[in-house]
Amino acid sequence: MAGSSAVDASEASTERSARGPSWVRRAVASQWTWILAGTLVLVTAWLPTWRVPVIGDDFYYSLGRYYDYGGSVWTVLANAWHDDLQPNRYNPVGREFSLTNHVLARESSAWWGVDLTYYFRVQTLALIWGAVLAGSFAFRAAVRYVHPSNQVRLWPVFAGLAAGYAVVMQLHINSHDPSITIAEIGYGTPILAFALMTLAFRLVTPPARWPRAAVAYCVLALVGTVYYETFVTAVAACTALFVVEWLRGRLPRRRLLWLVGAGAALPASVALAGRAWVATQDVPYYRGTDLVLGPEGLKVLANFVLGTVPGSAWPHTTFAIGGAPLSVPGIAGGLLIGVLATVIAWGLLRGGMPRLRPGRGLWWVAAVYGAHLIGSFAMQSFTTKYVREIWHHHVVYLAYGTAVIMVATAALVAFAFLPRRGVTRAMPVVLVAITAFAVAQQSVNVAVANHLREVYRGPLLVASEVTTDAGTDATRCAALRELSLGNPFHDMGSFPELAEEINVGYAWDFGMAFCTDTERIVEEAPEPLVPEPQVE
Repeated sequence: MAGSSAVDASEASTERSARGPSWVRRAVASQWTWILAGTLVLVTAWLPTWRVPVIGDDFYYSLGRYYDYGGSVWTVLANAWHDDLQPNRYNPVGREFSLTNHVLARESSAWWGVDLTYYFRVQTLALIWGAVLAGSFAFRAAVRYVHPSNQVRLWPVFAGLAAGYAVVMQLHINSHDPSITIAEIGYGTPILAFALMTLAFRLVTPPARWPRAAVAYCVLALVGTVYYETFVTAVAACTALFVVEWLRGRLPRRRLLWLVGAGAALPASVALAGRAWVATQDVPYYRGTDLVLGPEGLKVLANFVLGTVPGSAWPHTTFAIGGAPLSVPGIAGGLLIGVLATVIAWGLLRGGMPRLRPGRGLWWVAAVYGAHLIGSFAMQSFTTKYVREIWHHHVVYLAYGTAVIMVATAALVAFAFLPRRGVTRAMPVVLVAITAFAVAQQSVNVAVANHLREVYRGPLLVASEVTTDAGTDATRCAALRELSLGNPFHDMGSFPELAEEINVGYAWDFGMAFCTDTERIVEEAPEPLVPEPQVE
């Protein structure tokens, strides 16, 4: 015990002496240093997505739902919570937010006369930033739960997680990658889940902020449960944590019953009652909630898990684009991420983050994080839709956003809890390896963005024309014709229907048809242009 204290004192002395001159201490002490460093590294990792067109659900919802709701945000706000129902799920808050978001994207872009793509790319950056920040709050609460002496500042943690995220984040082809589409779910869900974990860890760490934190926890548990179905795995993981703490004698029975009742049973009851109500409605069949229990689901689950491994999509991407994807923008972006990660690590070692004390609670933290992630994957593994679509680990779905932040969290945990002397000695080699990896990953991401830009040329051109009247009828018709050459909206609608929705919505915004030659373009469009039947 005395030897351990001597080692800790020695390491603390080494840290103090290594903090450097006064300007270094001021920079490390300033929260703005960490905010700017973390934001800059996230922007660098996000930049390749700027070239990706609006595709998938974002493309269809922004055009089709705009038509369905008469081009009015107020109409969608009044109706979205009970519209677009699907069997075996009840998420009125998520539907309200997502559908309103897509109508607002079209309406606000038309108001300003800017490319529809800009709205979604800027929004994705904001959601990524928010998800990393939420993960930072959860990290800070979790390490204090592990040991009361583990006091860390929020913004250095944010910068550390941002650097980890920027290094390992992959863009994917033929996927519902949350960095490319439906970011309000792919990154909105982890924002809510990490916020719930933050409150859960605070509730079992003295002094617990009771009852204020308990009320906030229960409200968030209910809201998140009806936002997106995978959120319930975070509720289940936190509930298990409360039970463990009660068994350890650290949580009174009265508080346990309060948290389990209002924070788990109530959200579950609302979700089940909502599903029962949906079952009485005339809703179309949806493969995404059609359960299929069997070995096929286990294979999908394994693919989801393997897809979280950094660099796992490289072989498929290289094959899909026909060669090594090295490029000047990719190399430059990777080098910048490597430099920023080096600066952030250097600042953390010089006072930004002290070495943290491990304890038994670290295993419970890992269990909470792991249960949420694996549970999220499992919930979407045993359905007809995902058995068909997730045929390889390079195909990811919306929970990938949560997975990347958790990988970054694991790296930061190793940095914070391992002996500081060993971390300092290994850091030069680790940072060189990280920089090399970042260069390769950013080159792959740039290649994916360029590939998607070429494949989805129709949505690219339509998105640039549909929210402005600066173009001509000829350029708009050319964009519509390009769109007719393929069906980028998966199972969501036929081209003739979408062409009508584009024309009507454009007339609402600008008083004229999007394309006066629409009828002939529809007649000449190649087949098939209808979605795959939603019948097994």
